[in-house]
Amino acid sequence: MQEFKFAYGKSELTCRLSPDRILGTLRPKPLPSPDSEEEVVRRAMENPVGSPRLKELVRPGEKVCLIIGDMTRLWARYHVMAPVILQELNEAGLSDADITIISATGAHRLQTPEEHEKLVGAAVYRRIRVLDHDCRDADLVNLGNTSRGTPVRINRLVYEADRVICTSGIVYHFLAGYGGGKKAIMPGVSGFDSIMANHRLSLNPLGPGLNPDVRAGKLAGNPLSEDMLEAARLAGADFMVNSIVNDEHKVALSVAGDLTAAHAAGAALVDEYFGVPITGQADLVIASCGGYPKDINLYQ
Repeated sequence: MQEFKFAYGKSELTCRLSPDRILGTLRPKPLPSPDSEEEVVRRAMENPVGSPRLKELVRPGEKVCLIIGDMTRLWARYHVMAPVILQELNEAGLSDADITIISATGAHRLQTPEEHEKLVGAAVYRRIRVLDHDCRDADLVNLGNTSRGTPVRINRLVYEADRVICTSGIVYHFLAGYGGGKKAIMPGVSGFDSIMANHRLSLNPLGPGLNPDVRAGKLAGNPLSEDMLEAARLAGADFMVNSIVNDEHKVALSVAGDLTAAHAAGAALVDEYFGVPITGQADLVIASCGGYPKDINLYQ
């Protein structure tokens, strides 16, 4: 019998199968295992894609909104990215009082102070104000509609900020094509009606079922993904920093810069390391998404 171990929560499960029952074993290309996660993020910020460096974009006295994910995206390692971003903002002349961190909860629940601290790390939590987005807040700002009719209503603090920085991790996403990038804005800091209108684009406009263009690994021609990007542009996102995490739950690669160009570069890295060719469909697939926190709930 052949034995397989699958990460499950904070432990693992074991599966034993006869070799004649196994069509294939699919594994990603090994990602780098760097000595310093912070240095990976710093190098990405020193070499932004499609954008000047962050410290060249901001000015002393500007109000900056740094968007992070919520606990369902804990794996993206915001506590690694945030200190590096804050250092560059401080070097550009911004004080900690100029910066607010917004957790992009989308339509998820609000979080506890303990969870905020876990997301950004104790040192950052002591320095910077951390708030949750509330998609049902009556004070959201209406920016109009996308070309597909999605109402763009976003968090007021994001709207009023002089600079908006988006952070997340990039993986395959079964609706948006890839996680990260513009998802920090839509659905991250958008209104509930905006999120629902955007997600309705996953339905087939010609009949029952799902839109075949809304799927993992597809950006161009994916109406839901393109609608998200249009919303993010209306919201005025200025810069992004995204991580790509290895099997050890460490930041192995990072991209920074323009919301479109840098995200496309990150998506290409995801294809390189996680895109696995298959020879045919199996009757049964046994898979793990990598354990905690990626399997924090069934949807994730």
